[in-house]
Amino acid sequence: MLAPDTITGLVAGAVGSVVAIMAVLAIDLLKPRRFCPDCRVPLPKIHRLKNQRQRLCGGWTCPQCGCEASREGERILA
Repeated sequence: MLAPDTITGLVAGAVGSVVAIMAVLAIDLLKPRRFCPDCRVPLPKIHRLKNQRQRLCGGWTCPQCGCEASREGERILA
């Protein structure tokens, strides 16, 4: 059986993790909207990362024209 201090620590850690995840999601959803640098279509807030550069640095691939944009909304020349 676990000691009460251990259980309290586990619960506090779990609650802290949930709060941290919620904070990251809230910050991400409150960022200003980005637009495709080529066709000016709004880029989605939630999207699937298409390549390793997007996984490491962020960014989007426009769903309409396929242009790759940086996290700041600037065109990336590949």
